[in-house]
Amino acid sequence: MSIIIQGMEMPAECSSCPMCDDLNRDIMPACNVTGERMAMGNHYYERLDSCPLIELPPHGDLIDRNKLYEKTADWEAQALHMVEVTMHDEDTTEWRKWSTVLRERSAFKFDVADAPVIIPTERGEE
Repeated sequence: MSIIIQGMEMPAECSSCPMCDDLNRDIMPACNVTGERMAMGNHYYERLDSCPLIELPPHGDLIDRNKLYEKTADWEAQALHMVEVTMHDEDTTEWRKWSTVLRERSAFKFDVADAPVIIPTERGEE
């Protein structure tokens, strides 16, 4: 599982990272996330390759795509049902209306399925 610290900016180097334990100068500083120790030399003034921090790109609200997809599939099924119910009516007004709604709901369902991933699923959370 991961955490997000709102308002925290991505540190440019370990020396400015709040996750770096450099209070005890008798030993090499360590990353409080990975436990990896670093020499006070160059690595301390850059980010380690093993740094687990990930900067989030600008984004909107993070939602559960699967739940939204299920909801859109329900809306699509409702519209399909109404198309089937009205398809033999002599007046085709309702059938045309529901056919249009069905196309829009189907398109929206696929938009949801194709939405970009901001934070990928972690193993064990699928």
